[in-house]
Amino acid sequence: MSAVKGNGAGVRDGIGNLSAPWVIAPMLAGAAAARGRIFAGAAIGLLTTAAALVGFYLANSFVLDLGPHSTFHDLGLTLDIGNMWFKAGAVSGPAMGAAGAWASRRGHVPVAAIVIATIVLEPLAVYLVYFGSGGFFAAGDGQWNGIYAGECIVGLVAAVVLLRARAARRRSSTTS
Repeated sequence: MSAVKGNGAGVRDGIGNLSAPWVIAPMLAGAAAARGRIFAGAAIGLLTTAAALVGFYLANSFVLDLGPHSTFHDLGLTLDIGNMWFKAGAVSGPAMGAAGAWASRRGHVPVAAIVIATIVLEPLAVYLVYFGSGGFFAAGDGQWNGIYAGECIVGLVAAVVLLRARAARRRSSTTS
């Protein structure tokens, strides 16, 4: 995501700053590896989030133009474990890993439903977080509205595909 985001603004920056992939990754890891164990899912979610954030900020030290510093100094600038995203990941990683482990007990549909809901609801979450700071999607001064709309459409299309596949499976199981 760091390479996608790049060093500038615009569409690449908006796509690189989407939050949904950051909470979907630990959820899927918890679903796949925890075998339904909630505590294990939380631990796997935390480790997945930590690895993703370290990888993102490690890549940032090479992608971003941080000025005339040594590589070691650039690493120090980007890998600030105390930054807000590491703190948020310390909460969201275990929560989503546990949610993935819980959902995996119930099959693939609940896991897919959580992924879809995360994608569809991210624009609403951004709106709610930034509403008080100047209006609808004020975080990007409206420049990312198209990206959020596209993300929501992808999620809704995935929901329709999931629902149709589930309905088709039900029809085939009742006719057999």
